[in-house]
Amino acid sequence: MDLSIPLEGIQNASTSFDSAARSIVQDSLGGSSPHGDSVNLSSAVVSLLSAQSSFTANVKVASIEDNLTKSTFSVLG
Repeated sequence: MDLSIPLEGIQNASTSFDSAARSIVQDSLGGSSPHGDSVNLSSAVVSLLSAQSSFTANVKVASIEDNLTKSTFSVLG
């Protein structure tokens, strides 16, 4: 069973999520946008949602792969 692909996807989603969260915090503190640019905030929220979806999908892939492996061992068994 090779979980390297979904694990890499989970790590990438986590990195994207952290980056988007930092961007939201910086924008809310006025760090990168002196005029309260809502485009940056909207983009960061979209990135958060995308990271969440990617994380969920990769967890499902890992779970399915685990179930397939268990079924294979059960049949061979």
